[in-house]
Amino acid sequence: MKLPIRHIIIFLYPWHFEIIDEIRFLIHTDGTQNWCVYDLDGMACQTALGALPGIFAIATSGKRMNAVFCI
Repeated sequence: MKLPIRHIIIFLYPWHFEIIDEIRFLIHTDGTQNWCVYDLDGMACQTALGALPGIFAIATSGKRMNAVFCI
């Protein structure tokens, strides 16, 4: 069975977004050490996830908005 490219791309990221409303969303995460040969101890996933708030802060500042994170 050949999946469309959009389905393949979704599986490559250790996070998924749930949109709550126009300005809020949740980030759901899952470790990649079970299926990714490059992330045997889970550190690559944690590093990528740690960079995500900074990326959102930069992106929202360009739109004159603030990014607020609740863990």
